[in-house]
Amino acid sequence: MQSTAQTTGEAASSAPKPWFYSRWGLHAKARTIRLLGAPAFLLHNAAHPAAPGPDQTIYIDSTLGKSRVKNAIGISIYRPKSTGAVAGAKPGAMINYHGGGFTIGSATDDSRWCRTVCNELGMVVFSVEYRMAPEQPFPVPGEDCADAVLAVVGRAEEFGIDPGNITLSGFSAGGNLALTSWVLCHQPTSAHWSYPSLQIPSGAIRGLVLFYPVVDFSKPRAEKLAEIPSDYPVLPAFLTQLFDQSYIYPMQTREQRKDLRLSPGLMDEALLDKCPPVHLVVCQHDMLAEESRVFARRLKEKGEGKVVLREVEGEAHGWDKPPVITPKPSVMVEYGEAVRSMRGWSA
Repeated sequence: MQSTAQTTGEAASSAPKPWFYSRWGLHAKARTIRLLGAPAFLLHNAAHPAAPGPDQTIYIDSTLGKSRVKNAIGISIYRPKSTGAVAGAKPGAMINYHGGGFTIGSATDDSRWCRTVCNELGMVVFSVEYRMAPEQPFPVPGEDCADAVLAVVGRAEEFGIDPGNITLSGFSAGGNLALTSWVLCHQPTSAHWSYPSLQIPSGAIRGLVLFYPVVDFSKPRAEKLAEIPSDYPVLPAFLTQLFDQSYIYPMQTREQRKDLRLSPGLMDEALLDKCPPVHLVVCQHDMLAEESRVFARRLKEKGEGKVVLREVEGEAHGWDKPPVITPKPSVMVEYGEAVRSMRGWSA
């Protein structure tokens, strides 16, 4: 009997650990999708009107949280041909965060948007290559993005920008990270986190431009899907599962997902009062649209000029990105409207 028990115990200890192998599976899937998606964005950015890539790429240290690494965060810098600033004045800056479910994507995915801001507003644009899941799950991507704000503001003289005229922007997951970055910069310590070194001047962030962001992780995707017609096109389940399982690890309860680093749209009234103006773009056929509408309604209650909500009719999540290669006319319309809002913030 003793021999049998030992054999059984040995078999159990040597058996594959499902969580271990599934985690490696997520790594393999994420890397495969990254490789397959890169050429599509190259073609997309090359389509007329072409969106040239960054003028410079730098690397900064990660200084927040537990995962602190030298030169861990890449930043692609887009510089305007002319700043458009008053003689002697320094141009403002925009810090952008790409989408991709916190798992895929690149800082150059949004080159068309970055170049639009450069050309129209004369701003210097910094697009952030934050570390992604599953290699670096929550909260690392958000910490990296806040680190980028700290670096850009702290090195404003070197970059030739006005540190008091910063806009944050982001697409999808990047929209979440942009809003999260503002929350962390404004409130560096809370019951859930402590980043005492994250200090930037009050009011430095003039506004936020959020394209189809996820702002509430406390609501499961099944509930979000139930809020839209069944014939609306949505991201395939294998992709959304990859995103969620990669980013939120280990898995968290609904209550835990109310952490503002995951669900910045749930910020309390005091934070909402202090939130800078927000330009929100949602897609009608997107399961994430309703949570942005709710957030916009809360902002609107805070007063005139607090939020601009734009809805792209008949379009699904990520309508401005591949697989569509040539940008739809509505893309440049919405980019133009976002620029209009930004121009007002910088005035």
